[in-house]
Amino acid sequence: MIAIDFGTSNSSITVFSKNDTEPRLQPVAFGDSDSYDHNVMPSAVCTCKNSECQAKPEVYGHDAIRHQFDLTHDSTLLQEMKLYFDESTLNAPTFAEKKQITTLREEGGFLTPVSKTYKYPRYAGDVPLKPNEFVPGTARLIHELIRLNKSGAEDRQEIVIGVPASFHDTGMRRLREAAKAGAFGEGGSYEGLYLYLEPVAAARSYMTIGKGNTLVLDYGGGTLDITVMTIGQQDMIDRPKIVISGFPEAGARMDQAILHYSLSRNAQIKEWYDAQPMQMRLRVKRNVERAKIALSTTDEATVELPGSGFDPLRLTTGDLSSALQAIITRMVAKVSQTVTKAVEGIENIDFVVLSGGTSLNRVVQIAVQAMFQHIPIERFVLPDPTKPEDVERCLCAVVRGLAWLRHDGYTPIELPLPQGT
Repeated sequence: MIAIDFGTSNSSITVFSKNDTEPRLQPVAFGDSDSYDHNVMPSAVCTCKNSECQAKPEVYGHDAIRHQFDLTHDSTLLQEMKLYFDESTLNAPTFAEKKQITTLREEGGFLTPVSKTYKYPRYAGDVPLKPNEFVPGTARLIHELIRLNKSGAEDRQEIVIGVPASFHDTGMRRLREAAKAGAFGEGGSYEGLYLYLEPVAAARSYMTIGKGNTLVLDYGGGTLDITVMTIGQQDMIDRPKIVISGFPEAGARMDQAILHYSLSRNAQIKEWYDAQPMQMRLRVKRNVERAKIALSTTDEATVELPGSGFDPLRLTTGDLSSALQAIITRMVAKVSQTVTKAVEGIENIDFVVLSGGTSLNRVVQIAVQAMFQHIPIERFVLPDPTKPEDVERCLCAVVRGLAWLRHDGYTPIELPLPQGT
């Protein structure tokens, strides 16, 4: 069996073969200079139209990001796709205009370009929402993940994939369609494809923490998944007592908040940024994400502004706290609400687990610890960003848990199949 964690920022894969005693993580980014853990790769797909890329027109992960931002090719980058699987039914787009020269017209002996104006939808984050692009893009990424792993034909007969707690039916169906196409081909069957909630998978990874009420906060790039579970005896979750919820402001929204905070302090840089094409704005946002990650282990970082003529933006841990204050306040409220619903108050939580890439953020860790001051530090699982083993555990908790859920025979999510299937 193969389990895949298709994340907003990063993806990972694990194999649980017939004779295995535990899931085996697959090194999908081994040896890449930009990788901070070789078991995860960016959820990015870059398609290039340049002639020199004809032999390999599509690349993935770190290669995709480098291709888009480091080369001047005619390429298209799909990233943070998971943010948009469900949102199209909830949020209306704004429409941006783009002029494109369509032909040349002769006037008085001169050739005059004739242009046409096109309108295209744009959603939050400057990413055009086009399901006919990001669903197949996700399918190709999932296919690449499966290609990279070391598994046998028997393992590939069962594919397990996780969905966030915040997804509605639309998002789940789209993700299932992408997973089916990526794993079994466009004409493949849905048989052998299993969907599980990501917060339950994250909780399963930490099931051995001890007896009592455990709060698992799986904070990724797209969402925070909140799970409150009661462990009556070690290695066994009391399933009727699991309460889950989701919070939509995670790593990607934080990057946007940090960017806006930084630009608000310098009118000239903001004016330069607003005048840039989408590709440059996305490149700056990528640099913001790098600075945010650096601030997990240092007190100061900089954001490069390529080709602007401006000095890099300087960010401190204090700036990070200010930029994220509103998001953290809303996050704390949502966690408190979920815990109160589950166990009637935060004082009834015995253990707290932080998982996912955003859980490495200092501001997040400080806020969570402040919420649960009654819990001794040894009952917190707080990943240390300076320790590779902690980084790996928090980044890969969901994919490990997905494999365990299928291995344990946990009931998957049931969705009606498309008509005619």
